[in-house]
Amino acid sequence: MTKRTLPNDFNYKKEILDSYETYVRDILAMPIEQWVKFNYRVHSADKVSVLFAQKIIPEELQQTFLEIGRRHKEVLLSLGYAKISLLETQQNIQADRFKCTKSAKEFYFHLGTILDSLARITFLINYADAPTKRNLQGKLIRHFIDFSIFRNDYNLTGYRKLFNQKTIKEIEVLKNNFQQNEPSPFIFADKGKELLFPVSLRNASKPWSVELYNARFRKYVSLSKMLEEDFNVIQNFQSALYEKLFQEVDKFEKVHKLIIR
Repeated sequence: MTKRTLPNDFNYKKEILDSYETYVRDILAMPIEQWVKFNYRVHSADKVSVLFAQKIIPEELQQTFLEIGRRHKEVLLSLGYAKISLLETQQNIQADRFKCTKSAKEFYFHLGTILDSLARITFLINYADAPTKRNLQGKLIRHFIDFSIFRNDYNLTGYRKLFNQKTIKEIEVLKNNFQQNEPSPFIFADKGKELLFPVSLRNASKPWSVELYNARFRKYVSLSKMLEEDFNVIQNFQSALYEKLFQEVDKFEKVHKLIIR
């Protein structure tokens, strides 16, 4: 029995994907080559029948493999959702302020989901004890580990440069503040033609409600430009990370004494 490897003529644009995955790749025209390569290598990780081992595969390991698949799928869906939120924000800046701010907020929720899902995949692929490792309360870490927990407690040497990028940290700040229902600090300028965001709030150490109290911001950035730049950073982040994770699948198989066929 041999492991699953990429054929020499592999073309991510020709791979058969499900309808949602195809929508993201083809309709939204997303550059997801590394996502598709990883997807091929792990055989979508959506069923344990693709695993082969000489001995019975423990239930915890089977569930870990399926969790990799679930998180992997969520990365692509959230990339698509974020792209749609970006487009809706840009389309509604002048036409509908309410829809514009709504879409901008949703945009960072989706980016946060991408970061959390990728952190969990990285943990599951790289830590030999990920299937059974528990915290002090006895809860399986693989059930709740997110971007922040991974970066602070489990960040591996080979991944630190990626996870510690300045813009990635700022995206996490934005997601956390929106998620905690902090006030949205959007400011309309130029007679409502542009929506601005205070630059200093991107790396605020305190909740926005505290930062906004009697605050005087010196520098603002166009909301449309900010979202577009953050989206490009996330795209590059997931692509670079999947390229590394693709190489780590061999180690995953070796450590757990199985192959993905």
